[in-house]
Amino acid sequence: MAALPHIVSFFLSTAGKNGDDLGSDEEQIVQMVYLLYDQNNNRVIDVQQHYVRPQPSELAETVLTEECKLETGLDEEVIKQAPPLEHVLEEFDRFLSAKGVHPNHGGRSFFLLTDGQAHLRQCLHNECCKKNIPLPSYFYRFYDLRKEFRKFYKTEPIASIGSMVDCILFVNFVDLKSRASISLQRV
Repeated sequence: MAALPHIVSFFLSTAGKNGDDLGSDEEQIVQMVYLLYDQNNNRVIDVQQHYVRPQPSELAETVLTEECKLETGLDEEVIKQAPPLEHVLEEFDRFLSAKGVHPNHGGRSFFLLTDGQAHLRQCLHNECCKKNIPLPSYFYRFYDLRKEFRKFYKTEPIASIGSMVDCILFVNFVDLKSRASISLQRV
């Protein structure tokens, strides 16, 4: 992973399946969360959460599936009053400009970081394509945390961030145990 000054951690929820199944049912995006992190100063600059109103469907009176409500805790009435995806994306673009990291406005470098590829490739790119919403070029380059973790630790596919933490704890435990064994052999 390249060492750029800023990370934008990017997360989406859909009206249907989320978690490992995010995007598999092609439901519309209903939540966008992003965090701007300054690597040079090791601090979170800002966190934003936006609800997104899906386009209405003639077939459904409800916007969120029961599974979505249970998993995310989102409120259907709040979602129905939210701005559409295009406006939320414009707000994200303004956020990047205001924080001085927008690449087209002389900003410092940043990269997008996602937990898996589904947030961008299965959800955002597909939905914007269906709705004819143009996406800025920075949405086409990102780091997949799971992929980078797997590459670094040479593990099998990782199912969750919790699994990554467990793996790191195990690796550190094994390393500590090895160092203790070597120290005991020297005695």
